[in-house]
Amino acid sequence: MAGCSRSDPTGLAQMWLTLALSILQIIPTQLDKAEAQTPDIVQNELMQLMEEVAIKNEFASQGFHIETEKDHLGIPTQVRISPLKPWQGELNFDPPLLDFGEVPIGMPQIATVRVFNPQQQSSLRMVSISGTTPHFHCSFFQEKAIPAGGNTTFEIVFLPRLPGNVENTIFIHSNKGSAPYQVFGIGVPNPYRLRPILGARVPLNTSFSPLINMHNPYSSGLMITEMYSSGGDLHLELPTGSQEAPQNLWSGEQPYSFHSNKNKSFGHARVEGGEFLMLPVEVEVSSAPGLYTSLELIDFGTLRSLDEPKTIQLYLLNTSPKVMQITSVSLVRTNQAITIDFKPVELSSTQKHKNVANITFHPLKANCSRFWSGKIIVKTKDKNVKMQIPYQAHVLPGTLSVIKNSTYFHLLDSPPQRQAEERKLHLTNYFNFSIVIHQASLVNNAQGTFEIKNFSSPIVIPPHETDSSLSLAFTPSDTLTSLSTMLRLGTNASLFTIPVHAYTGKLKFFMYGQEIQDKINLGTAGLQDSRVVMMLAVNDNPVEVPVTVMRCTLPDCEVVIVEVKEGNTTYLGDEFLEADYPPVRYSRITIPAHHYALMLLRLKTPEDEGLYSGVVHLETQYHIEQYEAILKAVEGYVTIKPEKVVFVSAYPGLVQTQSITLHNSFSHKMTVESLKSQPPDEQFYFKPPKKSVSLEIEASKKLKIGKIAFDVRKRCQADCYVGLPTNTQDGQMWLASLKSDDNQEVDRLFYNFRRNKWMELQEAGQVQVNTTMRLATNLVRDVPISVSAELTWPKLTSKDIVKFPMTLVDSGAKSIVTIMNPTESTILLQLVPITAYKEPSAILDLFSDRFNPESIDLKDPNPFSVKDIGRKDCRGNCVKSHLATIEDTFGVKPDPSFVAMSLKPKQNATVHLNFRPYDNKERVSLFVIRNNLSVVDGFLVQGMGAKAELKLNSKLPGANSNIVFDMKVQHLNDCNRSSPTARTPPHFTVKRTLNLKNTGQIALHVNSWYINGQQCEGYGFRVLQCEPLFVQPNSTARLDITFCPDFSLARVVRTLQIQLANKEILEYNLIASLPHHLLSMCAAAVPRPAWEYPMYFVVAAVMCFFLVVICMVAYLEAVHFMEPLPAQTASDNSTPDGQTWKKLDLRSIGDTGRGKSGPSGSGEGGGAAADNNKKQKTR
Repeated sequence: MAGCSRSDPTGLAQMWLTLALSILQIIPTQLDKAEAQTPDIVQNELMQLMEEVAIKNEFASQGFHIETEKDHLGIPTQVRISPLKPWQGELNFDPPLLDFGEVPIGMPQIATVRVFNPQQQSSLRMVSISGTTPHFHCSFFQEKAIPAGGNTTFEIVFLPRLPGNVENTIFIHSNKGSAPYQVFGIGVPNPYRLRPILGARVPLNTSFSPLINMHNPYSSGLMITEMYSSGGDLHLELPTGSQEAPQNLWSGEQPYSFHSNKNKSFGHARVEGGEFLMLPVEVEVSSAPGLYTSLELIDFGTLRSLDEPKTIQLYLLNTSPKVMQITSVSLVRTNQAITIDFKPVELSSTQKHKNVANITFHPLKANCSRFWSGKIIVKTKDKNVKMQIPYQAHVLPGTLSVIKNSTYFHLLDSPPQRQAEERKLHLTNYFNFSIVIHQASLVNNAQGTFEIKNFSSPIVIPPHETDSSLSLAFTPSDTLTSLSTMLRLGTNASLFTIPVHAYTGKLKFFMYGQEIQDKINLGTAGLQDSRVVMMLAVNDNPVEVPVTVMRCTLPDCEVVIVEVKEGNTTYLGDEFLEADYPPVRYSRITIPAHHYALMLLRLKTPEDEGLYSGVVHLETQYHIEQYEAILKAVEGYVTIKPEKVVFVSAYPGLVQTQSITLHNSFSHKMTVESLKSQPPDEQFYFKPPKKSVSLEIEASKKLKIGKIAFDVRKRCQADCYVGLPTNTQDGQMWLASLKSDDNQEVDRLFYNFRRNKWMELQEAGQVQVNTTMRLATNLVRDVPISVSAELTWPKLTSKDIVKFPMTLVDSGAKSIVTIMNPTESTILLQLVPITAYKEPSAILDLFSDRFNPESIDLKDPNPFSVKDIGRKDCRGNCVKSHLATIEDTFGVKPDPSFVAMSLKPKQNATVHLNFRPYDNKERVSLFVIRNNLSVVDGFLVQGMGAKAELKLNSKLPGANSNIVFDMKVQHLNDCNRSSPTARTPPHFTVKRTLNLKNTGQIALHVNSWYINGQQCEGYGFRVLQCEPLFVQPNSTARLDITFCPDFSLARVVRTLQIQLANKEILEYNLIASLPHHLLSMCAAAVPRPAWEYPMYFVVAAVMCFFLVVICMVAYLEAVHFMEPLPAQTASDNSTPDGQTWKKLDLRSIGDTGRGKSGPSGSGEGGGAAADNNKKQKTR
């Protein structure tokens, strides 16, 4: 084993700790070479040694030990594994057993053990050392071979990971066998409040970055001189993420971050003063899909019992491909100090952690140590997926308190009366241990006003005792109105902050959201009209303010405080005026600090017209306020319709309006001066008529004065939760995605960004907006109109799901869906089927809050398609027209495989959809509407295919659908009558009444009937009800088919063809059988038609005539061929030009041939042949 050390001679003890923990054998000769070693070398050696020790411990636990032989350079040359054998002799140790006592967690302690060889005749070869606990670590033997009677040493390091007793047996392996050695130790809490990072489990290709909080237990600053890690994959970072930090950051209680994705590593820190700290880090990296958390332990840290509750957010990560439903986050064991804020949430498969719950620890309720730790269990909809997360906290019971009023200083109204003041601070220690105050300071804004005196560090306050040595001096200036600051006391029980205030004790009075200065204008009211005006008295002071006197000097006027609530609200809606408050008159009421009082000014106007004035008098313990109140009384009143304006389903880009009508019942003309929101809110505004210059309402008349409009975009401007203007950089990026089929990442990026904004508004409760519009006229002022608006996420379709009727397979069904543009700007849309995305499930996760992803088909072919788009300004092929419009207007050519369109403000478009099923299963798909308003919207399409199931006499169409017409002998009794002409014609027609039942789920429309291609009848069969037929599901229709044989065949097989509306043909077999022996008799008995005998005679006469003609023609032809030969010769040899032809004589040709073949080649025959040749040539 290789060793390492550092050059610092003062850090020899720390060097031994590091080397012993890593199971290194220290070679004294290498001390001089250690100066050249770097922390990287230390890390590599520690990693190699820890892996080697882990392997050896694993084999040792199974009864084997590993022996490694190395060369002179320390490189392993051979590894031998052999079974362990028990020790056969005695092996002495000094000490006999090792007890480390109490050791803080993360602070290793080293001890040396000496091994003696009691054998006097043989030596021992030490092989290895093994153990079964991670709390103890051993170095190798100083000497591998122990001579007879000799000894050697090795080091044991105790590094506790958890508080409590630790006991283990270490086995010493030699060539003679193995000997056990007992070690003991007790882990106690770390004085620096450091804890190991154990049990963390992170998914592959992610990071794990826990914060390490270090406490300084000393009264002076603590300097961290060195930090390094033992693994190449374990990185140390500053909290800011920078590479370097100022010197003062390394002192005190600054947290440092460990970033690790290695299963086991160590982090090392050396502090000034020689102490060496080691932090074990064990992280399990898993590639299994499932649920992961960003915290291996929910650590609330050290809290005081009177501290405010501390909340830690629980973030989870889902790496499985399916959406995971988190159903509950609860405690394994009931704990009154823990509260969990959780709502069921869905986790999609992403690379980002999501907040699912807030865990809050209440120190005041943790009055017992059993409430300081436990486990939290996370359950999902899948019962097989669960997670348990431990939590812990350490509560220090008690507090360091000060008398509250001792840090509150009252500022007199008159600056000359203000005087400097010094007060002693009575600090009481309610802890069970002494409190050491080593630092006292004020916030910077207190400089020149407050000063700490009589502080000498440190101040020690024993348990349950009070110290008054510290003083606070107050020197007010003439311009000071109020001041709030903090006195910070640094103690051994963390930092205490004591509020320090300088206050005046004045209340602030508000009416209609504005602070009252010196006058209250109550406006104009009708005679004998009762009015209630709401006022708010806000106490911003750090002390309670008693209100002793409240009165109003106007006629029939009173001031009533009806409610006191916490907060510093300066305006409440007029809906509070409608509440039924009891007319309580308080002689004295106290408004606590940072509370407000709801005051009602109730009055009744006099019977006479005129201008009345009075005083509203409010007196407190610290100040007296008097405001002049003015009221004008006139005869009449004004009525507003509607009294309350409500805007629903509002969102950025949609401007909603509501018309306002006024009724003037006064005897004077009334002029509308303004209609504004109070307090001012630019989202709500008044739109007067365009053609009207001034709004004047005659006496006793009504007039529509204009509209109240709500436009949320006026408030959010370009940072709204919906809207993607094409003139922005994001809008141009979205436009470019229209011409590409790979737009999945663009949709997810822009949608998630805007959806997160919307969810933040929901969580902050800002989706409901309320205000009060106040009408001001020349006669009446401050007439309230309550206005409210509710924000929502926009929808572009008239319905979420388009349902097609049940449709026959391979036939089509049509439906429509309306896409609307309710906004004030043009929007672009592109309809993309969900199956057109490369990863449909990723896009489907965006709709998980609206649709059930499991019901949507993603793998099977999509039977739904867009057929056309209907719009008023488009005729013919609208799809191509829309694509051309987008290209001309925005300069981008959308992908022609998808339907794209642009909708002008307030314009609608009708999309014609087609459903053509290819099987009889229910199909559900999703059409994504890509748009530059909400980025993605969509609607479901649902349809089900059905096959025609028409049973004819309970038989389905096909080869086995035989409908038999069996004619028995008794059906042919009429064939036995001897004289067919002497009796009534026999009847040989057989009729069958069949049941035609529709056993399918869809109504069937039969268009026509065929018998082997002939409509209605053919080949003896005839359908009597030969007209179109409509058969409802599970209903039956009657069908009559007759068969009339011609007795030419004993078995007649034909096909009945039923053609449906979708051109589908159902075929059934019609089979008729007749007795063989009656075919001839019945054929003869079949009555002949009436026209048969006349036709017989006509045909016979015609045939005779043809016979005579044929005989005559034959005779003439024979005469022509039998004429005398000379007469024919004469006529044949003559030609029209007078030449004479000679007949061909075959015999002469034969004689000529023989003449030529004679010996002499001459003679008569030869001459004749020559003459003939000449004549032929002449021809």
